[in-house]
Amino acid sequence: MDNLNTNDVNRISAGTVFKGEITSPGDILIDGKFDGHLESTGKLTVGSEAQVKGAFICRDIDFGGSMESGTFVVKDTLSLRSGSAIKEGDISYGRLQVELDARLGGTCHYLAEGEFEKKIESVKSSNNSKA
Repeated sequence: MDNLNTNDVNRISAGTVFKGEITSPGDILIDGKFDGHLESTGKLTVGSEAQVKGAFICRDIDFGGSMESGTFVVKDTLSLRSGSAIKEGDISYGRLQVELDARLGGTCHYLAEGEFEKKIESVKSSNNSKA
């Protein structure tokens, strides 16, 4: 996990339900349920049993769970694992990797050089207008 100690990884374990906002410089692992806004300069890993919705802004996302609706803004690589399901999403990424049997609904947008920061501002202003 990019030279991080296991204790440096933030974790939402299976059986845990989190609603709210997380901002972290480190990697994050979600195996439970998450509903809210998550921002990390590290990698977000969403386990196969995890259920998420909301806005996610990260360097990388390794997605194996399910998302009813939400927004992904990924500076580098979005990996969709086999069996993962995004039912309705606004997905922006630098690179995209999709395994067989991953399901992706919504809109996808490739982020060219310099577009990441602009997309972040757009997502943040959209979330602020909903509040």
